[in-house]
Amino acid sequence: MPFNSLPFIAFFSILTICFYSAPLRFRHIVLLFFCLLYFLSFGIVSILALLAISGLGYIFLRNLQKQLVSNRWRILSVSVILATWLGFKYLGDILAVISPFDLVQYNLEGWLLHPVGISFYSLQLLGVVLDSRSNAFSRTWKFRDVLLFLGFLPQSMAGPIHRQEELMPQLIHMSTPFQASNIFIGVKYLVWGYICKLIVGDKLALLAGYFLDNPEKSNGLTLLIGAGLYAFQIYFDFYGYSLIAIGLGRILGIKVKVNFRHPYRSTSFKEFWRRWHISLSTWFRDYVYISLGGNRRGYLRWILIVLVTFILSGLWHGLGNNFLLWGAVHGLLLVLERFIH
Repeated sequence: MPFNSLPFIAFFSILTICFYSAPLRFRHIVLLFFCLLYFLSFGIVSILALLAISGLGYIFLRNLQKQLVSNRWRILSVSVILATWLGFKYLGDILAVISPFDLVQYNLEGWLLHPVGISFYSLQLLGVVLDSRSNAFSRTWKFRDVLLFLGFLPQSMAGPIHRQEELMPQLIHMSTPFQASNIFIGVKYLVWGYICKLIVGDKLALLAGYFLDNPEKSNGLTLLIGAGLYAFQIYFDFYGYSLIAIGLGRILGIKVKVNFRHPYRSTSFKEFWRRWHISLSTWFRDYVYISLGGNRRGYLRWILIVLVTFILSGLWHGLGNNFLLWGAVHGLLLVLERFIH
């Protein structure tokens, strides 16, 4: 049930009616119920992955809050969350390669689909665990808090990746009464988001596919045209999803962070990554780049840190040589840009 579908629009309309019909103190329960239903609509694996990672997060956060804070415990927490995330995300790909059985023939491929949103909410949870280094807890976490924080519906398809202080207070203290202005503003974001995704992005996908799906029948010029069309397709796809996420949150009276600021207007690669998938770039900057030393360890060490950060961000998108190359190229472009300037 993707955001750009009629079943989802009907589902979210029912959610909105139930949400505003419920007493203020029960609204977060209503929202959690519909978020779980939404994940369940993608299959049993998606809901199991969310419950598993939320359960692990709850255990680790409760222990960290009880002053059982140590680097060993934090490393264990991060390692287990990473292993669970990667296991759910890539188990199907790994089994498809090494299994002697045909997964399609035995109807197992449906059980091994990538759980929806797992790459986003896993990083979101890891951010909270890593923030415990400064005891930066906004409140005492309950299991339902962790579950709603990770499974918040508007961020499930394409982010953004929220920090606890950005989202948790809004989810727990839902004291804002119904306001028609929130509905109006939210619908406006939705309309623009659907225009970008359905009318522009999807049509560009058809055109790009025409040139790129059969490269052996194309020449250099047509491949270049196809690549240009694809660049704008992913631009409007992501821009559309970002607007839809903001609109869905606003209808519920929740402010979803801006995740996209016209990156193709950038005048440098550094500026580009401050505009494209802002929450992901910020996450890797704060928890990988800065944690490894940033620009405080000398020029050669800085080059290595930049390359590691971008390669990891590439592998976050998927396991494959294309993602590895994508990360390495963007890292090298950022290093070259600084060298030139």
